[in-house]
Parts: sequence; structure tokens; C-alpha cells
Amino acid sequence: MKRFVLSFSLIFLSLVFCISCNDEKPSIGAVVYNIVVDYNSSESKPDVRLSVFAETFSDVNRNHSVTLVNEESGMEWTCNKPSKLQDDTKKNWIGYTNFKSPSNGFFQKGTYIFRYKDLKERDCEAKFLLDFDETLFNLSMNELLEKLPANSNNKCVIYNNNNNVIFYGTKNERWNLKSEILDDYEDFYSLRDVYFIPKNNILFIMPLKHDFDLD
Repeated sequence: MKRFVLSFSLIFLSLVFCISCNDEKPSIGAVVYNIVVDYNSSESKPDVRLSVFAETFSDVNRNHSVTLVNEESGMEWTCNKPSKLQDDTKKNWIGYTNFKSPSNGFFQKGTYIFRYKDLKERDCEAKFLLDFDETLFNLSMNELLEKLPANSNNKCVIYNNNNNVIFYGTKNERWNLKSEILDDYEDFYSLRDVYFIPKNNILFIMPLKHDFDLD
């Protein structure tokens, strides 16, 4: 799951400007990542994926692919339809939210290369260090909840009957019953608790709770 809901504002200046942008070589800067641990049920093993984005200084509307490479093992993951985002400070980012390790295991710690290639097959890359607290993995959901660090941020996602997100943010302390959530969100159908550990960039997503689970 991704942490941002972002929008684009496109500005068209002149034909000359657009042509110069089309010849711009790809360029990226800072790389940010999140390890997403998704529990579909309290009994099942969680689904683990890696979300990686890089700040881009070139025309991201002409992107072709992004590739993630483990520098030590040489293992590669490629996405041919990367996501393009713009944050609140108007910085542009390109990346992918669903890199998965083999057999849905955990990614190897160490240095990774993030490579961005445009439609002219020109590429650029940046490195980042993937590090995390290994003791928080291979745990059941209940074991995890007991070991979450004190600095974990607890938020929740609320969905309507069409599985569309109608709220994401800090969970109201009084939302213990279906009726209490319906007072604020009449389209409420289900929710998921989310725990984020800033130090390790790990996002734990708890199983879906339907409205009848809260009565």
C-alpha cells in the first residue's frame, strides 16, 4: 500500500520548451523506500513487498522502466510501467510499489541500485542501503503487535463498499464500534490498521476488518 495520495498539475509553456524537454537526459536524485508487510489474516504468513521511489529531475512523462538491483547478488527486478508521483513540495518521483523477493521471502539487507530508463534507452541510477530490524519479521500478527516499538505510528485506512479509500490518517480513539465510525463516515464498510516504524521504514498492514467485525 502506498503512503501518498498525490495529484499532478501540468503546465504547457511553448512548443520550443516541450521539444527541449523531450531531449533531456534522465536524471534522478534521492531514493526513498518502504518495506510493506501485509497481513491478510491473523493466521497467514504476511505478504512482503518493497516500495522504492527516486526523485527525478527530468521529464518523467517519457519514462520507460525502472529496475532494482541487489549489488551483491546481482538479482534484478524490473517494472515496465512505473508510477509517477508529485509530493506536497512539488518534487517529482518515479518508482514502483510492488517489488517482491523470491518465494515471497524477505529482501536481503545491503546496497541496492535503482535504475531509471527513458524511452530512448538512456538510463541513470542511484544507490541506497536497505536496512531493517530482522527481529520484527517472521512473526505472527499477534506476536508483532506485542513487539512493536514505542515510536510506531498507528493509523488506519477506511474503505467504502466499493473498496475505495475514504479516509487515511490517525485513528480516532472512540472508533471501537461500527456505529461510532458511521457517525463520521456514513459510507464506512471496512478498515485496516496500519503501523509505521520510521527508523526502519517498515509499514505493517493489519487484516481487513469489515463493519460487522466491529459490532
